[in-house]
Amino acid sequence: MKNSICPSCSSRKRHRGLFELYKDILSKLDTPKILHFAPEPVFYGLFNPYQYYTADLELTDVDIQLDIENINYSSESFDLILCNHVLEHVSNDNMALCELQRILKPSGIAIITVPGNWNREETIEYNQPDSNGHQREYGLNFLSILNEIFSRIESIDLFKYNQYHHLSLGLTPQHDLALLCHKN
Repeated sequence: MKNSICPSCSSRKRHRGLFELYKDILSKLDTPKILHFAPEPVFYGLFNPYQYYTADLELTDVDIQLDIENINYSSESFDLILCNHVLEHVSNDNMALCELQRILKPSGIAIITVPGNWNREETIEYNQPDSNGHQREYGLNFLSILNEIFSRIESIDLFKYNQYHHLSLGLTPQHDLALLCHKN
């Protein structure tokens, strides 16, 4: 959505929806160990009270430089993993998903968002990255891929959080989906 950036905090509409979702998830966890790939500064205050690690392959102002396709962490290390608009940028998203599942503790949740066309069945793979560095645009088959890797998947339409505030968060129905990937 054009002009969806908040002039005060620089959040985008998806960040505003995710902020509400993250608050809901955190209210159900005691003392989670959290790993956040390609972290958005708009969330830092929310996660300050927790054992929270930021990670990226290229950014230097993160806690850990990690390759999401080959994560140098022990299995079952994190209770909550945040991966917001990252997978469309990596060469092998399937390898990245397997790594996320591997480092997730039992009963852990990976919250994943990706841009996609949720009216189209298949993911489109590009021959070369587009102008935004995207390797692909996801379709509904992405949910099947997630189901093969994780124990259970919940799809949350972030639009539902528009009703939480007296002003609209700018969310569009069935556009900004958060995928909660559970590990048993």
